[in-house]
Amino acid sequence: MSAQPTLVRSNHECEAVDTVFALLDVVNSAADLEENANVEENANAEEIPWVLHIDDDPDFSWGVKMRLEERGVAVVRAFDGTDGYRAAFQHPATAILLDIEMPNGRGDYVLRRLKENPATAEIPVIVISGLEDEMMKRKMVNLGACAILGKPVDYDQLLDRLGDHLSLLDAPEEDDPA
Repeated sequence: MSAQPTLVRSNHECEAVDTVFALLDVVNSAADLEENANVEENANAEEIPWVLHIDDDPDFSWGVKMRLEERGVAVVRAFDGTDGYRAAFQHPATAILLDIEMPNGRGDYVLRRLKENPATAEIPVIVISGLEDEMMKRKMVNLGACAILGKPVDYDQLLDRLGDHLSLLDAPEEDDPA
């Protein structure tokens, strides 16, 4: 029986791989920024409601975006606390969806900062998190969250909570079985 070959990479090879991944992240971030600018432009032009979704899980964020867009709601996405906080000032949303456990600024810190600032204090914030910590949930409500939803999110419940703050929630068109 032959021994498995051992793969040893030099520091130079590791640095090259890191550089490629860093460049890919920059490209993805640039695409997200362009997407967010297009959303804001369209939202302003058509007076459609839109939300800022701050969550470090891009797949979950994409799913929320697709579901809300089916209902006529535009979505701007940010993937960490700092970027989300900045986006709240760059793109004043109708509502904010906020995760708790994120890099570069936990949700409780972001929520507190948003509610302390007069420019963002009145934007309703709905927390969507997989965190099961009841004390943290109470803290988020005390900081000003208007609702706390769990992950995986019940989209009907999310739409109900958003419906309290958005003037337009179209039902998706369904194919007529006849």
